[in-house]
Amino acid sequence: MVPGAAHATPHPGPDAVVEVLANDIVSGRLPAGGRLPTEREAALRFGTSRASVSKAYARLEDWRLVTVRHGSGVEVRPRREWSLRAMPLLLAHADRQLRHDLAGELADLLAAFVGDAFRRCQRTMRPGDLDDARAAVEGAWRVRHDSDAWLVADTEQFALTLEACGLWATLFVVNDTGETYRSLLAAAGRAHPPDDYVAAHEAQFTALEANRFDDAADLLCDYLARSTPTEAADATASTHPPTPEPGADQ
Repeated sequence: MVPGAAHATPHPGPDAVVEVLANDIVSGRLPAGGRLPTEREAALRFGTSRASVSKAYARLEDWRLVTVRHGSGVEVRPRREWSLRAMPLLLAHADRQLRHDLAGELADLLAAFVGDAFRRCQRTMRPGDLDDARAAVEGAWRVRHDSDAWLVADTEQFALTLEACGLWATLFVVNDTGETYRSLLAAAGRAHPPDDYVAAHEAQFTALEANRFDDAADLLCDYLARSTPTEAADATASTHPPTPEPGADQ
């Protein structure tokens, strides 16, 4: 072992640089049109290597928070140009109302997008095609009191549903938006299922397996509308916690 290596302080990696600079951008401390420090300046500021800074800047560029202009520096982009992947960062600086607005807007987009995909489904469905999705719903219900576990399990059942329907393009888009939507629900304090979670999904599955795709789309839109955070729902949830669904696993 190199003498003193056990006591050496590691340099901050790209994640640490990204966290500070992204927060500065999202909070407005670094406004649109502003410039980030050069890689050399940032390396000195964070006590890290230029390679780590370069990786951090590449990630910020991938999120469309900045534009890297070779020879002229790194410039902050206006919010209208940001990627959806930057939304969890925005949540950290959003007030309660903005979190609700973002969650509602994204739920509406998902409902319209996936609902339209259901209506266009060309696959002939049969009873039992969605049994894997049913099992995933039951599993999600069992972990409903663990918000993180439920959000992951709920995303899995959604993916299994789209896979069974052969809606691959829709599934890939949902994969990209799912993490952001889970963050919105958690930030808005609604990271748990509604009381009719199992029954609502069974109604969707039954409609899909009967090839009643319009009905399935309407049921999905209704479910998302009812399960999206609202001020009224939060007020009710604070005084009336979720109750077990009749007949569901306790």
